[in-house]
Amino acid sequence: MLADQIRSLTALNLLSMKWSTTMNTLYSIEALKMDTLIPIILKRVAYRKTTNEGKEETQ
Repeated sequence: MLADQIRSLTALNLLSMKWSTTMNTLYSIEALKMDTLIPIILKRVAYRKTTNEGKEETQ
């Protein structure tokens, strides 16, 4: 009985460890995506702001 409980606990621990490493790699991939995306988005926003301000001044 105790041996079965220990086996199931170790299996659960291994599964959770695998799950956490998988999630960590997914998060790091997402972080890499965001690192490349954020500057592009910021540039676009800054560009839109400057073009909008230019339009307001001409009106």
